[in-house]
Amino acid sequence: MATYKTVPQDEYGTYLWLKREVGGYLGLGYNPSAWDNETSAKVDSIVQSGLMQFYYPPPMKGEDGEMRPHRWTFLSPVAELDIENGVRDYDLPEDFSGIIQEFTVGE
Repeated sequence: MATYKTVPQDEYGTYLWLKREVGGYLGLGYNPSAWDNETSAKVDSIVQSGLMQFYYPPPMKGEDGEMRPHRWTFLSPVAELDIENGVRDYDLPEDFSGIIQEFTVGE
């Protein structure tokens, strides 16, 4: 018979929750603080691997039959920047991390 750990509602989806779930699934228990360093490193590696597969999944066949990677829209938000002729420097948002593709200038 399977046993399950009751988790506070606000903990679902957190990194700690993922570690606990992986540990429980592997039969290591749901308490990461009880694991030794090697076990904790293995669980971290498994969680990181799963997260990378989620964020950057392998290519899938599109409607046109071409293989291309899925792109999560939340990983590449679109923002608008009002620019003025002759102005070269602009303050960017705090969460700005880089430009993914060329600028598009609209009317």
